Amino acid sequence: MVIQLDEIKFTPADPRVGIANFSQYFGQRKLPRSIWQNYYWGGGNASINIGDKLYVKKSGKYLSTITANGFAEVDVDKITTGLAKLQGQCKRVLETDYTKDFSCVDTLDKKVLKLFGEGSVETGFHAKLAGTLDKPRWNMHDHNSLVNGLLCSKYADFHVDRIFKGDKHIKYMPFIEPGAPLSIRFNQYMDEWRKKDEEPSVILMGQHGKIQTANSPKELCELADYVVDKVRAELPRNWLSNAFGIKETPKESNPRDIANVIESLKRMYGDDVTIKAFTKHEVVQKMLHSREAVGLIEQGMPNPDAAVYAGAAPMVVNYVPIYHDGAWEPLKKARRKYVQKWTVEQPLNDDGSEYVAKLVLVPRLGAFAIGKKDEKGDGDKKCNQIYSSLLDTAHVMAAADAFGGMKSLSYKHLYYINNWKAEHRREVIADKMA
Repeated sequence: MVIQLDEIKFTPADPRVGIANFSQYFGQRKLPRSIWQNYYWGGGNASINIGDKLYVKKSGKYLSTITANGFAEVDVDKITTGLAKLQGQCKRVLETDYTKDFSCVDTLDKKVLKLFGEGSVETGFHAKLAGTLDKPRWNMHDHNSLVNGLLCSKYADFHVDRIFKGDKHIKYMPFIEPGAPLSIRFNQYMDEWRKKDEEPSVILMGQHGKIQTANSPKELCELADYVVDKVRAELPRNWLSNAFGIKETPKESNPRDIANVIESLKRMYGDDVTIKAFTKHEVVQKMLHSREAVGLIEQGMPNPDAAVYAGAAPMVVNYVPIYHDGAWEPLKKARRKYVQKWTVEQPLNDDGSEYVAKLVLVPRLGAFAIGKKDEKGDGDKKCNQIYSSLLDTAHVMAAADAFGGMKSLSYKHLYYINNWKAEHRREVIADKMA
């Protein structure tokens, strides 16, 4: 059953019902049947704030299928007061090179998660979007792939100001480490804006996503549509059909070459993983036919969700069948290069162990997901997660070209996301629901 916007109401007896219905409505737009999506897997979150209480999505729940039971009730004052007391500790964490010692992040994270209870890791900024019983506040945070083309671009702050012409109700925030730091810094930003009488209705978070807050589902959707329409107006009409400057549809990949790569990957990674090839989606294939695009994504993913589900960065294999007898030697060379960068020069694992790629890209051929098998010996779910992330990222990259090109997350931020325990908990929850 498709929920209609005008059917969504605030229900005082159980506020979770209304926000669950609205989440399902908002989460319906998905790739690949649409040219953009609002979220994928367990990303994004929603809430309804009625003053002293907040009903917020639990981590890992999917917007498009969530029910009332997927929302947690939390105490607003407890959250906002508790986060305010941690501002000094948060400042020290953000100023620390936590790639040398991650314990300060874990300590802060544990304190904040204790405050949040069952709520999402982003409960903190939902609590700051105040509402009352007479005038509930509906809040939606999404990772809209089209808008993220702007927010994950090199000059996002400049273009946000240009596109929205300094509208005081639309605010931009630079990238802040998700979870505890984001909640604490978001609340500080809100206090500063309110002092200037500039209460925002839309917050655009660099390399992350957008937040809309309104007094009704209809008003919230109008805000979301307004932002999407403004960004879309900046894109060339052929931004997808001419993605990455590739006008023609790439030729279908040779099954023999795909099989050669899969065989070599299985030989390299063993029986604990499932190897799955993806060669059909046109936008991804066009990305794989662009040397510049492949070189850019090789530096790192553009946002936290992409880095969680598909890994910090893909491994790129220079396998050209006409020049090679098989994929094994090119793959060994690619792995040595990958290990050198992400395990030796810029180590991503806190314990110093080898960082293993989840995603392998072979230019002009296809994308290969390496899915760790679960207790039932099934790695397909993980592979699908990995490719969903790549598909979303390809759309983000294609849109970002209109704003100077995509910006990869910094090494420090990739390290944070890879070692952040809260994000791993969310990934485990999403695995169980997939």
